[in-house]
Amino acid sequence: MVVPDLDNQKKIEILLKALDERYKVLHAIRERIQNICLWSLGIFLGAGGWVIQKGTGLSVRERIAFTILITIAFVVVRFFYLHDLVKGFKAQQKVTASIEEKLGLFAKDFLEGVNESIYPPIWMDAGTANGQGHFVRTNYLLLYVGVLLLLLIIWLPG
Repeated sequence: MVVPDLDNQKKIEILLKALDERYKVLHAIRERIQNICLWSLGIFLGAGGWVIQKGTGLSVRERIAFTILITIAFVVVRFFYLHDLVKGFKAQQKVTASIEEKLGLFAKDFLEGVNESIYPPIWMDAGTANGQGHFVRTNYLLLYVGVLLLLLIIWLPG
């Protein structure tokens, strides 16, 4: 394939369009992760409320069955669905940071008269093990809390 000879301005336009697409994808994935975790938390708490309102308690057989179903649902959501989304999210973050770096957004002399970078240098680590964000971990925590509360409600004598 023959690559056309592009001038620098055209390359910058291409990078800006690619960056805009990465931002859109990052927002969509973030929203999806958060929605799944919040909805799961709501479903788990709703199920717990149902168990409490039932009033008669659950038999041991029902408790075991619910525990198995909750565990399966949790494993599928957390370790398959969300894992895949997070993998894509981190890949998009890496590409975004790379494009931002190529555009000079981390350079101290990016803007005339400004002696510091527009973006903090730590943002170059987005999507890597050195990244400082806790978005995913915080959303996982919502999921863990929901599962734990539902299992406690199921197994505590009532």
